[in-house]
Parts: sequence; C-alpha cells; structure tokens
Amino acid sequence: MLNDCRQLVIPLINEVFGENYTGDEQVVFFPNEHYLNQQDSEEDKRVTDGNFSIIGAKSRKYLPECQTSPDASRFHA
Repeated sequence: MLNDCRQLVIPLINEVFGENYTGDEQVVFFPNEHYLNQQDSEEDKRVTDGNFSIIGAKSRKYLPECQTSPDASRFHA
C-alpha cells in the first residue's frame, strides 16, 4: 500500500507521528520481501512490514507494522 500511494507517505507520517516534514524530503523504500532457505524443503517467501526512510533536513527510518492475516502470534480473547 505504501508503494502504491507514495505521495501520501509524508502526510501520513506527519499525522501519525507528529512530524513536520514539508514534502520536499526524499522517501527511500527498502525491500520487504525475504526468502528463507530451509534445509530439505522449498524456499519460503516472506513479506515483512514496510521499511523506508525519509531523508531531508532530518532523516529517520520507519518500520510501520500492519497485521494483514491472522496467525498464532497474537492473543485473541
């Protein structure tokens, strides 16, 4: 979603994290697909959280997390 709506990344970060980016900064995305080599089985593809930096007068790296499918890693009441 972040890659499809790049123009909204800076306004979103400003709103969620209370930042004051102007929109002139550079947004650099890093890979979020990783391949796990497992002994005696096929390679497993994992897509992780978003991973990007906003580079400008101040630069920060962001790793927003969004659970998109149910799994056993969360406690459900």
